[in-house]
Amino acid sequence: MKVGDLVIPKNRPGTTPLVEEGWIGVVIGYNETDFIGCPVVYWSDAYSAETEYAEQLEVISESR
Repeated sequence: MKVGDLVIPKNRPGTTPLVEEGWIGVVIGYNETDFIGCPVVYWSDAYSAETEYAEQLEVISESR
């Protein structure tokens, strides 16, 4: 997973209701302070820089 990749949340039972079905995000960087190495994802204007756990994301399109 790298900056520019498109990601979706992995389908996991019991996930938070904040994660909407059909959400697509773009990896915009990596958190190097609190959650070292975790991707930062832009989901929408309301969730513009969310630190996520890589194992909870699925890459659907890789950047070049």
